[in-house]
This record gives sequence, C-alpha cells and structure tokens, in this order.
Amino acid sequence: MNNCKYCDCELETQEEKEIGICNYCQNKINAISDIRERCTISTGLKAFDVFATENDFVELTEWTNGEGVDMYMISNGKEFQKEFTWGELEAIALLACKLGGITIYK
Repeated sequence: MNNCKYCDCELETQEEKEIGICNYCQNKINAISDIRERCTISTGLKAFDVFATENDFVELTEWTNGEGVDMYMISNGKEFQKEFTWGELEAIALLACKLGGITIYK
C-alpha cells in the first residue's frame, strides 16, 4: 500500500507502508482518548405497559465512567431521552416500589 487509508497521502517510511497509515493520521488516532465499548440493553414496552404499542421500547446505555446510564425511550409515538446516575435510578425504583406500582425483579 502506497497511500494512507485515511487521508490518501503518499506513505513515506517502511513503517507507514506496513500499517497503511501516515504518521500524521496515526498521531491523530493516538490522540483520541478513552475509547471503549459501552454496554447497552433494551426491551419492548408492550409486556410492561398496557398503553404501549408494538413499536415502543426503552434502551439504557451505560456511561463510559460506569456511574450511570443514558436512557432513550419511544412510548406512544413520543421520544424521550434522559441521563440518570445509578443513585437516581435506585431512588426512582424505591419510590415506585413504595407506591406499590412496581415489583423489583432480580
């Protein structure tokens, strides 16, 4: 390979040619910090909510630092996004249990 696969400039050194990336692009890639996979889980709402439609769902994606989640939900044609720390979610679950509206599944 004689050209960088990102910027298409001509590769000059043997090392650049072996990996197919110029030093400039390699330095840019190395400068990107804290890239890692994040856990995501989702479920349809129909099984939990009598008002839900077949297309309604909720999805939680764990924060990179592990201290909470991003929530994305479509319910009754409306989109909803919110961020919660694990403590906030725990408080909401506790209050819902005390009201008698939900049972916590383990």
